[in-house]
Order: sequence, then structure tokens, then C-alpha cells
Amino acid sequence: MYLLQIEDNRGDIMLVHQAVEAIDTHVELQVVEDGQAALDFLGQCGAGPPLRCPDVILLDLNLPRTQGENVLAELKQHPRLKGIPVVVFTGADDPHTVEHCYALGANAFLRKPMDIDEYFALIRTCVEFWHACQVPRLPPVP
Repeated sequence: MYLLQIEDNRGDIMLVHQAVEAIDTHVELQVVEDGQAALDFLGQCGAGPPLRCPDVILLDLNLPRTQGENVLAELKQHPRLKGIPVVVFTGADDPHTVEHCYALGANAFLRKPMDIDEYFALIRTCVEFWHACQVPRLPPVP
């Protein structure tokens, strides 16, 4: 499984990395630290073997340059990228934000737990769930 984490917080990047390392499932983790860099990266994915598209995106909402909700909206409107599952993984739990993200096309919305064991368990559950799912393979860039 190829997982793209779009996150600017170094602590959360480290925690997801540690959680993924502890999972039996093979996960290749790529990190992009701001919204615009993520859109640029995803716009090029599929252009060749070194630039393959992620199977799942783990998206924070509070990002520099381009906010996560804008990243989500652009991805879900992009003809080639809209099929990539996007899991919003953020500290926000405002019902309006949750509803808005689902309206934009989020496949799941997970609140970051404060407890480290819960955090690791949630990442494990998320990875195992998406690993078990059939996700579309995107065609290469023409």
C-alpha cells in the first residue's frame, strides 16, 4: 500500500511513521508538508514509475499555503485523481467541518486522538481497512 500523508506537524508525521512501521502490512509512506506542494505532487503522479499515485491519502486540514479543505476540493474535482480515497485526519471535530469535508468528497473523517495508544490504534485500523479495500488504479498521465 502506498500512503500519502499531507501534514505539516512534525510530531504527527513522526507518530504516523511509527504507527505504520508497527503494522504487519507493507506500507510505503510518502509525506508532503503543505497543501500546495501536495497538489503539485499529485498533479505529477502517474507520469512514470517513480511518480506513481498513492493508494490512499491521509489529509490534515490545517496546512500552510493551501488549506486541507481546498486540497480535498481540488482532488475530488480532478478527473484523474478524484478516485483516490482521502481520509481527513485532523484535530478538528466541529460538526460543520465534518459535514463540509464529506460534502467535498472525503471518504472518511478521523479525529486525531490525544492518547498515544489510541492514535496508533486508529492509524492501524485505517491502514488495515484501506489495505483490505479494492481501490482504483489510476491510468498513467498521457
